[in-house]
Amino acid sequence: SDIVIDFKTSHNLVTKKLDVRDARDFFINSEMDEYAANDFKAGDKIAVFSVPFDWNYLSKGRVTAYTYGGITPYQKTSIPKNIPVNLWINGKQISVPYNEISTNKTTVTAQEIDLKVRKFLISQHQLYSSGSS
Repeated sequence: SDIVIDFKTSHNLVTKKLDVRDARDFFINSEMDEYAANDFKAGDKIAVFSVPFDWNYLSKGRVTAYTYGGITPYQKTSIPKNIPVNLWINGKQISVPYNEISTNKTTVTAQEIDLKVRKFLISQHQLYSSGSS
């Protein structure tokens, strides 16, 4: 994504992005520790990897999305790479194909890996389905 930080506090990065699909403004307010926030400044481009888990519909068509994810510095060129994953389910090691979990970024967040592993577990091992572990 190509998102620019509008302003920053000691613990928050705030950005505004126009969502062209439905012509509404979306605001991203990211809370993080001061050490991580020091890596960013107003005007920096960032990449956001997130999945919404809740929505708050406000007046005049405004929406607040609460997401789980991570923010990394924007990267102009993509660098494809696979991420090796070792999984154990009920005490048994599960084989994850080497190319199953991948990214195009130099810096990868734990949240991105977590979400991609969950997607694999949902599709291959019925995670969250009735009777699964």
